[in-house]
Amino acid sequence: MTKDEIVKALVEQVMGFKIRLITLNAGFYTVDVSKSNKFVAC
Repeated sequence: MTKDEIVKALVEQVMGFKIRLITLNAGFYTVDVSKSNKFVAC
């Protein structure tokens, strides 16, 4: 692997990791929203 290929692979891994974090945060956010809605309904 050339230096450029290694850098590209690392960048792709970091981007994939960030995307996973964003989707996790979105999942937690939707859970929070549904919980608060239940409290409002009560």
